[in-house]
Amino acid sequence: MSYFSLLNIFWRRAGALGDNCCRALTGGLAAVVTTPFDVKKTRVMTAPGGGPLSMSMVAISIVRHEGLLGLFKGAVPWFFWIAPLGAMNFAGYELAWKAMGRNEEQKL
Repeated sequence: MSYFSLLNIFWRRAGALGDNCCRALTGGLAAVVTTPFDVKKTRVMTAPGGGPLSMSMVAISIVRHEGLLGLFKGAVPWFFWIAPLGAMNFAGYELAWKAMGRNEEQKL
């Protein structure tokens, strides 16, 4: 059972508002979980040229100089940016399933 499905069980009684909150929370949490990868990618892209730079070297440098929370810089605004988009994406996904005549039990 997916994370989205588990959250949806708790919010199902709230109707459309609960569904949309569940979708937004799922999208936002996925954004926060992937933030360290985005931070490392950005640091590699903006690093001054001159030598090879690996993702592990960047991660170690961030943790050493900024602490573990340095990997999550920008996570809060990113959460609030992605949450509504996640709600719309999951809603579109569910509408597509319904349009194809499939039900909840047939989802993979």
